[in-house]
Amino acid sequence: MFKLFIKVYFFILLSFVALFIVLVTLPDLLISEDTGIEIEKQIYQQAFRLLDESIKGLDSIEINDKIKEYKKIFNQVFDLVDLETLNLSKKERQLIKTTLIKKEYSNTEISFFYKQSIIPSKVWKLHSDTDFSLSLEKGLKPIVAGKSFIRGLFYLFEQQLFKYPQNQWHQIITRLKLEQGYDIALKTIKQYQLNKEEISQLKAFKIINITNGTNKITFIKRIKNSDNVLQFGSITIPWMIYYLVIIMLGAFAVFISILSLIWVWPLWRDLSKIKRAALDFGAGYYATRIPTAKFSSLNMISHAFNHMAEKTQRSINSHTELTNAVSHELRTPVARMRFSLEMLLSTKNKQDKERYIDDITQDIDELDLLLAELLTYARFDSDHHQMIMQSELLSDWFNQAMQRLTLLSNHKAFHYVIKGIVADQYALFEPRLMTRVVDNLVLNAFHYAKQRVKVTLTVEDKYYKLIVEDDGFGIPESEYHRIFDAFSRIDQSRDRDSGGFGLGLAIVKRIVEGHQGDVLIKRSNLGGALFEVKWLR
Repeated sequence: MFKLFIKVYFFILLSFVALFIVLVTLPDLLISEDTGIEIEKQIYQQAFRLLDESIKGLDSIEINDKIKEYKKIFNQVFDLVDLETLNLSKKERQLIKTTLIKKEYSNTEISFFYKQSIIPSKVWKLHSDTDFSLSLEKGLKPIVAGKSFIRGLFYLFEQQLFKYPQNQWHQIITRLKLEQGYDIALKTIKQYQLNKEEISQLKAFKIINITNGTNKITFIKRIKNSDNVLQFGSITIPWMIYYLVIIMLGAFAVFISILSLIWVWPLWRDLSKIKRAALDFGAGYYATRIPTAKFSSLNMISHAFNHMAEKTQRSINSHTELTNAVSHELRTPVARMRFSLEMLLSTKNKQDKERYIDDITQDIDELDLLLAELLTYARFDSDHHQMIMQSELLSDWFNQAMQRLTLLSNHKAFHYVIKGIVADQYALFEPRLMTRVVDNLVLNAFHYAKQRVKVTLTVEDKYYKLIVEDDGFGIPESEYHRIFDAFSRIDQSRDRDSGGFGLGLAIVKRIVEGHQGDVLIKRSNLGGALFEVKWLR
């Protein structure tokens, strides 16, 4: 749950980062500063040419009066200064004669545009910190803001027209366009598709921006005392600016898609693995497991499936083993009983009859013992079996078990010892079941030992250890892997003297695992087998 929460939180955080990058960084990446400057230059060039036209033939006093007038109209820092007073480089002094230059003053964060005037010693100076800029307004279309400057331009154009009668205005406009390159036109209101509000503003001699819906910067204004409309523009907006919103939305969508793919791909991959494993397991391939990844969000599901598969496979294998083994284990005493019964019916000798009856009785006892062992094993093989742990005095429990087993040693040397455990030390275990473990291992050692059996109870790190060893022939290493399987016996004969049904060690294994421990088999220094049982302290 925590891993999934972290991944979702991280995905949401990256989405906000992506949105920030798109809104703040992307416009600067797509639109260079030169793009905006070029648009500004197109408009400022025309303004400076109009200013030159307006002061042509005027004396210094008249020029100063005009400058004051223009400052009020343009509503910005606007002046005509001496060239020598400017801190310009040699290259800038050459450029200013033919074109418009922009000079920045980083220490004060101020920028100015300069242009040589018609007076050789004078330069037009315009503060660039104006309200003129590119912005996104109506319909998310890029338009030009800066109406105070546009208002000044219209004023300069109107002053040019007012020098002539109205019937010559079209000719003057045509001449200004051809000679000076002004982007202007003279039209009537009817030539524009305007709404009522725009028509009302136009009749009130206000400037209207008709850029909306196009990639052309265009303004119109009705000329005073006339029905004519003066149009300034259109100046083409670069496609990156015009489609900026679409580009930003597209970039954000792509970014989110990539993030979603990065997040969803591992989930889809892990779900596909789970699906394939489930199908394979359902088809009967019970060894199927889902490979787990450390940082997978579906690790819990994978572990749960693998745990379920492990239990199911173990249960199926156990039932198969039980079915096969039980059929063999039952067949042997039943066959002996059938043979003894037939002999009993066919003989008339009293001693033979008694002997056959004793054989049948022993076979019945063997079947009864087998059924008891099967029931015990079935209980421990079930996941529902719960052990009731008790705190027991460890040395007392061990000594009692050893003293009782000493009586069953069959004259073999039986030695037991306690190491590293104090007399009053308590341990947590199920005493009845752990006694069953000791009995099974020690009796098994008595059966296979030649002369000596040794049992050691000790403690090591966080485990208690019970070691049972003998001096018999031992167990081949090739048999270690299956010695704890149900009905597994080194002696494969079915004679009743061969000893047990092969369930004792399987039961031992289940009991020890229930104590969160393990049982190992090794080679003893005595020469025979060594069984090491360890369980948690």
